[in-house]
Amino acid sequence: MKPLADKVWGYCEAKGIPGNTVTVKIKFCGFSQATRSKTHVLPVNGSIDVLRVATDLQICCQRFIHSKDRCSALHSHH
Repeated sequence: MKPLADKVWGYCEAKGIPGNTVTVKIKFCGFSQATRSKTHVLPVNGSIDVLRVATDLQICCQRFIHSKDRCSALHSHH
């Protein structure tokens, strides 16, 4: 994920665009997907901040999909 965080931050710096919100969209096999975002009061300050927030959001997305899969598996056996 670090190369993506570096790319996003590089774009923001080059365009002079401050960013307060980091959004992660993960597409899983089976066409399921999860999107999560976090907005900060102050602009994100560097690719390390982007990476830190994106990693936290990625974990959140994965937990959501796994809990959703378990729920679907439970309902399909009844």
